Amino acid sequence: MSYIKKLEKEAKKKNTILCFGLDPVIENFPKEIKGSNEKQKKATRLLPH
Repeated sequence: MSYIKKLEKEAKKKNTILCFGLDPVIENFPKEIKGSNEKQKKATRLLPH
């Protein structure tokens, strides 16, 4: 299992969103944290439920 897939699986369990920044660090943010829709579309990828 790739590192990304492992993080996606873990985030799905925790009901969080994976955020991919400019660097290779991936952080989990609770779904309750909201920004503008345009920024979210550019900065995050929602996990399928």
